Amino acid sequence: EIAERIASADIAFINQETLMAGEDFGYSGYPLFNSPQELGLDLETLGFDIVNIANNHMLDKHEDGLASTIQFWKNRNVTMIGGYENEEDYNSVRILEREGVKIALLSYTYGTNSLTLPASSPMVIPYLNDEDIIRQTARAREEADLVFVSVHWGEENLFATVSEQEHYAQLMADCGVDVIIGHHPHVIQKIEWLERE
Repeated sequence: EIAERIASADIAFINQETLMAGEDFGYSGYPLFNSPQELGLDLETLGFDIVNIANNHMLDKHEDGLASTIQFWKNRNVTMIGGYENEEDYNSVRILEREGVKIALLSYTYGTNSLTLPASSPMVIPYLNDEDIIRQTARAREEADLVFVSVHWGEENLFATVSEQEHYAQLMADCGVDVIIGHHPHVIQKIEWLERE
């Protein structure tokens, strides 16, 4: 029903909330997801340009499942954000260009359902925190005309925003972010213009 709208958009974004780690990890549903990679191919065919994987289910198949998902998306014709192989990758700003306009893409999540990477892992989960937001948005502003942030936050099934969302939204606005794309609550929350100096 929405294929034509996706294909015709200048930029189509999706928060892909299930891993696509591959058949070897076993396909699974709630509470630990892993979807067929063929679904990812369908998303690419439909015309999605940006795929975000930073969300509370990104460690559902642990470190190896996340690594496999990152590799899958890196080999597709999309800009994947939210999954990072190491610190250098995390600090490398993804930029999408349309009609001469450069858009920097950052991504964060509030958590990963109490699952964590091993201490020895080089991979980075982009958890929400003031320091990274301030540092990364400053770099993004230098490298692009606009800064878009994908952020997984809020409370499920709650139409109202919570204080954590309000804090981070204002911080991002103050840091020069132009667009914040929020997801996670499973319901529609408000759209709001935020003021900055």
